[in-house]
Amino acid sequence: MLEMLSRYRVVLVGRGQRDARRLIDAFSTKFDVRYTEEIGDDLWLFSDLIIFDFINENLIERARKESANYLFLIGNEADVKKYGMKDEEYVLKGPGYLHYLSKIVFNMLKNRRLQQVLQFEKNKYDTLVNNMGCGMLLLRKDGKIIFSNNAAKLILGFSESELFHMNLKEILVEDEIINKILGGYNISNQKCTLINAFSDRRIITLNSTVSLYEAERVIQITFMDITTQTKNEKLIEFQWNFLDNIEEIALAVNLKGDIVYLNKYAAKSHGYELQEMLGTPEQNYVKQHSRYLKSKSRALRESGSWIGKEIHIKKDGSNFIVEARRKLLKTEKGNFELMVGRDVTSKHEMERKLRLHSLLLNNVSEIVIAIDGSYRIMYMNKTAEDFFRISLRKAFGKRIEELSSKLFEKLSEGIFPLCNETAPSKLVEIEEEQGTRIMLQFISRCVKEKGRVIGYVITGKDISGIYYILPNLKNRVELLEKLFDPAVATDLKGRILYANLSWLETFGINDVNNILGMKLVPDFLQSSEKDRNTINKLLERDGYVYLNEVSLTAKGISLKTPVIILRLRDKKGYFIADISIIMKSKITRQ
Repeated sequence: MLEMLSRYRVVLVGRGQRDARRLIDAFSTKFDVRYTEEIGDDLWLFSDLIIFDFINENLIERARKESANYLFLIGNEADVKKYGMKDEEYVLKGPGYLHYLSKIVFNMLKNRRLQQVLQFEKNKYDTLVNNMGCGMLLLRKDGKIIFSNNAAKLILGFSESELFHMNLKEILVEDEIINKILGGYNISNQKCTLINAFSDRRIITLNSTVSLYEAERVIQITFMDITTQTKNEKLIEFQWNFLDNIEEIALAVNLKGDIVYLNKYAAKSHGYELQEMLGTPEQNYVKQHSRYLKSKSRALRESGSWIGKEIHIKKDGSNFIVEARRKLLKTEKGNFELMVGRDVTSKHEMERKLRLHSLLLNNVSEIVIAIDGSYRIMYMNKTAEDFFRISLRKAFGKRIEELSSKLFEKLSEGIFPLCNETAPSKLVEIEEEQGTRIMLQFISRCVKEKGRVIGYVITGKDISGIYYILPNLKNRVELLEKLFDPAVATDLKGRILYANLSWLETFGINDVNNILGMKLVPDFLQSSEKDRNTINKLLERDGYVYLNEVSLTAKGISLKTPVIILRLRDKKGYFIADISIIMKSKITRQ
């Protein structure tokens, strides 16, 4: 059976049985021969070669259109000229031709099969080369490009015709590396710079070897574009440097849970030296109960970030509470979990001792609503009465949906989700009758007595100015608001766009709206025009500046402090704002 499958399949097509036997007998056992007089569609599908014992115009045209191998047995030279036969299309019926017909057919099929195999291998190689993730170029010894794969054309931005016969010197920047490549040196993982069709510089890792291509010694170059990876690594390095200079706990853990980075403040807060914690499991320093792990892993999986409180363990065994923000950080070197937080033990202890009556006295300039466990109004401050246009007397004891206030009705869907232990904050947007859009930030606090929920205190703040006037800053505002250090956002002209609560407290300002549009210099900080120009150039080049000493006046007192300035840009590289952060713990009198 295997022998039958390995033999060439030949179909003989004749006009009568007279010559059928002698044609069949002319072939050796290397062939599986079949004779037919019918020319149907299936004739062209299931054979390695079709041999015709006659010829006509229609038959030769059909044979040339089909993909099957064919051969005509021609009786005279006149037919060869008449039909324009090529050498590989016919065999003349000369004296004794049947004796060598089998050998001719065997060599013919062997050569054609070899050509098919070579073509298949060539197509496979071309497909492989063009689907490589890295770019590939073939060069002559003079540096002229004679071949480029799809990845190379994509990275360089040139078409195949444009790249053909371009010189390596036109796209590679470093002359020393060019000379090594053209000198025949084998180069491995060399970092260098290419210039593409758009005059952009792309950082690559390059390998080169000398090889044979169409019987000619050529230089083969393969390269990977690592521009984005390099920028990401620089950004991460900058972030690490930034975190080293803030007085907040910052650490990063790998997928195994081991600490791969922490700043000095994190080590100090836990009572260790930095090297003592580096490389050790994070679980040695954080109480990781099942509820905490479940909440954190679900949030990181779904949104890539998590915010909450953690109980950390010091070297002496004592505990402290950290208000933590965790985020997944994906890099070329792997995935990490970054945690930034601050010690809120004293704040938490104070809040634990507070009861409902003390909460009602706080934030009197903001909206304050107290709701009992049945969602009935227990208290509203004057700000809430004015905003909702309803008095406490009319609202007391009623459920939110029972109130006549239209604003309360619009807010009910946003307030109800806050009345639980797991949703402490929410942004709610409403539209007044006049069409004015208002964005409110509500914070909920669950009040318990002996472990039993007795009510909720909801504090609301109008952040419409920040939310609508500064849409590009809204995601950054939430982060700046959590910073312990005073922080302010300014435009390119130094005008204040936003300031966090710590900034307002430091300078004795009641409302951020009172300083919007004011100049950071000289209204708050002192700096010469020459220094400001230098700072702006550094920000444009590096994206950040660390100033050892800056003079400022807060509440009538002359002070000096270090300042960090960061330049924020969006994904397209457009300017958003300059963020100035004062190192609060290092403020001294002049």
